[in-house]
Amino acid sequence: MKKIIVLTMLVLLAIGMPVMAVDFGGDFTIKSGSNFAEGYADSFDLSLDVSQAVDDFNTFSMELEVDRDLIGAEYADTGIVDNPKLVTDLGAALGLGDFGVGAVVTSGIFESYNQEYMCFTHYEIEDITVSSTNHGGAEVVLTFADLVNVKMASDFDGAAKMWMAGAYGTFGPVSAELYYATEGDATADGQLLVDAVYSGDVGPAALTAGGLFWYDLAGDEDLGITEYQYSVAVAASADVGVAVAGDVAVVGTSQEDHILEAVAIGLGVDPLEDLGIDVGIYLNTYTKATGDDTPMLDHIDFSIWKTLGAAEYRVGYLYAGDEAAKYAVGMGTSLNAPMSATGIDGGGAYIAVDINY
Repeated sequence: MKKIIVLTMLVLLAIGMPVMAVDFGGDFTIKSGSNFAEGYADSFDLSLDVSQAVDDFNTFSMELEVDRDLIGAEYADTGIVDNPKLVTDLGAALGLGDFGVGAVVTSGIFESYNQEYMCFTHYEIEDITVSSTNHGGAEVVLTFADLVNVKMASDFDGAAKMWMAGAYGTFGPVSAELYYATEGDATADGQLLVDAVYSGDVGPAALTAGGLFWYDLAGDEDLGITEYQYSVAVAASADVGVAVAGDVAVVGTSQEDHILEAVAIGLGVDPLEDLGIDVGIYLNTYTKATGDDTPMLDHIDFSIWKTLGAAEYRVGYLYAGDEAAKYAVGMGTSLNAPMSATGIDGGGAYIAVDINY
């Protein structure tokens, strides 16, 4: 069924409305790294976003994604057409704006998430989410007085269907959201997510700070089911002759010895608008069990980037331990390198090219 829907959408896009403008956009990234011994890593990522306004109230969109990743001698390839969906501005069609009400309906094969306000650091490990699955479904967003938004989403996967409901909005310098997601008939056994983020100026610096808490009503550590997760993050930037930015994110869970799971630190210095330096430091701060040789310092990712037009060229080095491939690390991934600290012993040098279009 999913393939039929996707093919139908493609045909409609190709021949259905030839006089309408089609918008294209996306991202293309190539990375290659090596530890100058037997370890090497490559990645190729292409995304293409296509959207077409059908009329004044309806817009169709879809995504094409192609990924190829190589760690050591193992390739992993994916290529999919994803997220075909139709977005209808029901509020505009019905004239609800005159009453201070907005209504947008999205239908298709897509995944509906919370707003992800907690996603503003270099590593983005603070971004914990809830969602309804992408088996095909619908999402409704109601807006009241351009201030409070209510989102409801559900898939159509029969008894196993997932649904999600939440409210969110921005109130002055603070953005906040409250969501609840569950599956099937387990209405009382879902996941609750709440977060709040402040963004504003403090003296000469721009500051963003926030916290998030995720709770599973069915969680039970005795059964190996995580009861809660949390994240706290702070980011600041300023122009002190050169542009500087830094951030820290902390995450943890209810799992024994993992109350403080990890800390990620990101730093950036841009001497010129088209030239900069990025540094990422990832720390495994959880208490290590017997036989877990994971060091506290997971890795350091250092790189220099230069933009040439719309393309960004980056040269960097990922430092990791001599036995990094054996780490029992959980969340750690590199900042810009094609390999994670678990992928190649000792890390290695890398180059990367990225272009958004």
